[in-house]
Amino acid sequence: MTRSYESVKEELKRTILAQGLLFGEGPSRNEIKKWVFDTKSFLLDARGLHLATELLLEKIRKYQCEAIGGLTMASHILASALCYQCRDDLKLEAFLIRRKRKEHGLLKLIEGPDIAGKRVIIIDDGLNAAGFAQQAIEEVEKIGCTVSALVVLVNFQNKDETEIKGQGYPLEHIFTLGEFGLDTRCNPTAQGLFELAWKYFPVNRSSHSAPKSSPLIIDEKIYLGSDQCKVLCIGADGKLIWQYDTDQHPEGVHSTPILVGRNIIITGYDGCVYALRKDTGALAWKSKVSSYIGASPNYDVDSNLILLGLENKTLKGTLAVMDANTGTLFWEFSTNNHVAARPVVSANLVIGGSNDGHVYALEKNTGKLVWKFQAKGEVKGRLTADNGHLYFASFDGHIYCLIAATGRLVWKRKLGAKLYSTPLIIGKNVIVGSHSGQVTSLNKHSGEIQWHFMTQGPVHSYPSYAEGMIFFGSYDQNVYAIDSNSGTLLWKYATQGIVNSSPTYSLGNLYVTSFDGNLYCFKHCNPNRSQFPHLIRNQESQDLKENTA
Repeated sequence: MTRSYESVKEELKRTILAQGLLFGEGPSRNEIKKWVFDTKSFLLDARGLHLATELLLEKIRKYQCEAIGGLTMASHILASALCYQCRDDLKLEAFLIRRKRKEHGLLKLIEGPDIAGKRVIIIDDGLNAAGFAQQAIEEVEKIGCTVSALVVLVNFQNKDETEIKGQGYPLEHIFTLGEFGLDTRCNPTAQGLFELAWKYFPVNRSSHSAPKSSPLIIDEKIYLGSDQCKVLCIGADGKLIWQYDTDQHPEGVHSTPILVGRNIIITGYDGCVYALRKDTGALAWKSKVSSYIGASPNYDVDSNLILLGLENKTLKGTLAVMDANTGTLFWEFSTNNHVAARPVVSANLVIGGSNDGHVYALEKNTGKLVWKFQAKGEVKGRLTADNGHLYFASFDGHIYCLIAATGRLVWKRKLGAKLYSTPLIIGKNVIVGSHSGQVTSLNKHSGEIQWHFMTQGPVHSYPSYAEGMIFFGSYDQNVYAIDSNSGTLLWKYATQGIVNSSPTYSLGNLYVTSFDGNLYCFKHCNPNRSQFPHLIRNQESQDLKENTA
């Protein structure tokens, strides 16, 4: 090997992340698998196979074996390549084991040179719970072979590993699931990072699956909506300061509030937009504009317009803008289904997604259509604009990157059966959650995967960021903090309900709601407070801080 083992391993890891690890593909017990390794996709590629054999050779050299092989089918590729690669030194023979004996011709179960009585290595692409390695061992031992070792590309570290080691067979691997961010058993590396300060109850009580309201922090006061048809203002001590009762609707308020001047702007499933005085909760104005509003509002400071996504009983939706001072609609643009995603502004365009699978770009001043882009699934998560590019997730399982001015596709990447998330931009990377249970970091320019972090439930929570940490919740009922550079688990906390709202970090405190009805406040145990901004740092509040007058 002319390069270091670690550099070759890192290149193969990048190759597997790019083309060999798939999300939301392939049936499993009548549902789509969360993830699957498609090792043939890179083992049948010259570069991928070369990297794999280079690494595997380093693992097998120390064993005094005469042949290498395994059970069909990836082991056939690896055994043949290794046989050729070491033809001048180790001179290994290759053998192939069929799943069942051939029923015609030579009726062989094991193909290749006669290996009876020889010392062999069993090779495979993965050691999971399927029992393939054990079956291969049993078949070669029936003809008198001695198994020197089992060597695999990826060790899933489950019951098969326990059984193989328990029988005394040496086991070698190149990767573990944890190295791809797929091991949900990993322990936090900084569990003492946060501690529970207080809980406020009740906030949410319904089981409606749309993401709940996320807290907005202003002057150490917490503003958020409740699915009990309330808007709440809570103090830094966890005590209620004021509440405003919206009109009744079974789903209440799911949107995240924004600050415009002295007013808190928030929308409700009653179809109304509310402007409330932030200090008292007094109603400044109220505007009934649609049948329902699940999307959070946005604000454009240059035009003093509030951006809205609206839903109507006819299964139609509209993108709309209104005057921030009066609540008067300025224009509306109709789509062919509900608009559940918060629109964004990029240059002179208002851009929003719809459940009809399209993203629409409209002139900010007139509402005239400039371009539209069709995904293959509903666009429910909020869109993110960044330096002339637009990022969004779709129920077709892809995250998309478009040129904001034209709608031209730059790249897309499938990350699950469906995505209900808002992309978060951190430097050169974009972070997004998946229904398959993982949070993924990709290069925002190319879509190249940097890392995954796997939970035990769908991630519909919009990730947020502060001080090198990414915060999010999962259907597994946990709140997570992971390292933004590596995806390493730092801290988690188990609530008693689904967490699908976006956590908010401000002045050393982390705030998040859960389906258990609580708003949680976690205190950073050793924060360097001089580094923290006054306002929250999640994706929605970054827009707010930049746009608030």
